[in-house]
Amino acid sequence: MMEGYVEDMDLVIRGIAACLRPGGRVALVVASAQFAGEHVPTDLMLSELAAQHGLATDEIWITRYKGNSSQQMAAYGRRPVRESIVFWRKNG
Repeated sequence: MMEGYVEDMDLVIRGIAACLRPGGRVALVVASAQFAGEHVPTDLMLSELAAQHGLATDEIWITRYKGNSSQQMAAYGRRPVRESIVFWRKNG
């Protein structure tokens, strides 16, 4: 499941990078996740992907902490995950 998400988001980020002019900026709201009981720092992972497509991470704002999915809570307990806004800028 996570592999498919990363592949899909890689395509999205590639498209964003293709549409931006050099110096152009974009903000994206993302939520971290918990998968099989492990925290997945989505904002950091996507920022690494963005760098591969020529986007620099200017800032990451943590906007709130939210509950994880009911399936994860049932299996592993309530562990809040963060919701963030990532700010990227196209290099060049």
